[in-house]
Amino acid sequence: MSEPISKGGTAHPRLTRQQKAAAVIVSLGTDKASQLYQYMDPEDVEQITLEVAKLGYLDSSATEDVLTEYYQMCMTNKAVTEGGLEYARAVLEKAFGQQTATSLLEKVTKSLKNREFAFLNKADEKSLYAALQHERPQTIALVLSYVDAEKSAAVIEELDDERQVRVIENMANMESASPTAVKIIEAEMEKKFSSLMTASNVKVGGVDFVADVMNNLDRSSEKNIFDRLAE
Repeated sequence: MSEPISKGGTAHPRLTRQQKAAAVIVSLGTDKASQLYQYMDPEDVEQITLEVAKLGYLDSSATEDVLTEYYQMCMTNKAVTEGGLEYARAVLEKAFGQQTATSLLEKVTKSLKNREFAFLNKADEKSLYAALQHERPQTIALVLSYVDAEKSAAVIEELDDERQVRVIENMANMESASPTAVKIIEAEMEKKFSSLMTASNVKVGGVDFVADVMNNLDRSSEKNIFDRLAE
């Protein structure tokens, strides 16, 4: 059985993203759902089909809550794609109010960040370091801001002392990146990885991310970076 959902308002917070996606698929009906599946990766189809099978019964109120949330997210993605984050904020605040608009934009920017550099998820630390070792600290900082903190820390540990500090400084001072610049760097990195392995502004980096990275460094590297930053 699925988790219970509150009536009236948004879907129950205990409902996972996968369960919400399954609820949307069920509400579409078999014909439209099968059309949607054609645009999805086989792994995603397998995962969401499993969630549909496990979903169980949802009452009409619960389904309506999920669909409302889905509609809001679709509107947000469309607005961001067409006019950037500030345009999207203006549209959403007019449609849903400031609080809901802010919440929606936070979800979408996080989603956009996860979608960029998605190929890095398949790369191990050695491949990532091999691709980045000769890049500028600014580029390394940007790319590492799109992977998990543990993997970022492993790459930073392989850099020389001076580059470690410069990369950490760039990550800490980074708040947003031009979508155009991100696309260019992403394309270049993907080329490198394809040869290595087979062979709106989006929020990235920042102090919180650096703190997570530093927590994953070994004590020697962490102490060295802090000592150099304090100079």
